[in-house]
Formats: sequence, structure tokens, C-alpha cells
Amino acid sequence: MSMEISSNSKPNFYVTEDSSTKGYRRQAEYKHEMEVKDIEARYEQDSKKLIENKTAEFNNLKKDFDVKISAEGEKRETQLRALRETHEKELEQERRANDEDLMKVRIANRERIDEYKKRGIFQVESLKK
Repeated sequence: MSMEISSNSKPNFYVTEDSSTKGYRRQAEYKHEMEVKDIEARYEQDSKKLIENKTAEFNNLKKDFDVKISAEGEKRETQLRALRETHEKELEQERRANDEDLMKVRIANRERIDEYKKRGIFQVESLKK
């Protein structure tokens, strides 16, 4: 029996796949699709987790920053209050010292005026005599 293949006909193994090859190919394609879906799902989960972590980290930093700013503000307010109190005390001491000096000057001037009056009266009386 000689096997002659006509020019129009092709051997069967070139045209069609046998059922085991088709099954293997389908399994490989299905496995590949599942692996791709699995990778995409893991990527999506990892992306969401990363975004959540970064958002939480950002919120923590923001909260810490706000707390630090608040604490710094309170510290500065306390320092400012203490500085004002110190300056007010110094100002009050200066006012008292200036008031005392003013009183001393007024007393000295009053004494001089009284002395001039006495001299004037004494001179007038001595002129009358």
C-alpha cells in the first residue's frame, strides 16, 4: 500500500490538532488566564494596601505636626505671658521710681520757693526798718 498524498490534500496532523493537544492547550490558556487574574488581584490588593498605609502615615504625620504646632504655640504664649508680666513689673518699678523722683523734685522746689519767700519777706522787712 502506497500512500500518496495529493497536492490538494495535506496530512491530517498539520490541519487539525488531536484532542489531547487541544485539551492541553485549553488547560494552559486557562491556567495562564487564572495566573494573570491572580496577579492583577494581588496587584490591586497591594495597591489598595499601600494607599491605605500611606494615607494613614500621612494622617499620623499631620496629626503629629498639628500637635507639635499646638504645643509650640502654647509654649510661645506662655513665654509671651511671662515676658509681659516681667515687663509690666519693670515698668511699674520705673513708674514708682519716677514718681518718687518727681515728688523729691516737687518737695525741693517747694522748699526753694518757701526759702525765696522767706528771704523776700526778710528783705522787705529789713527795708522797712
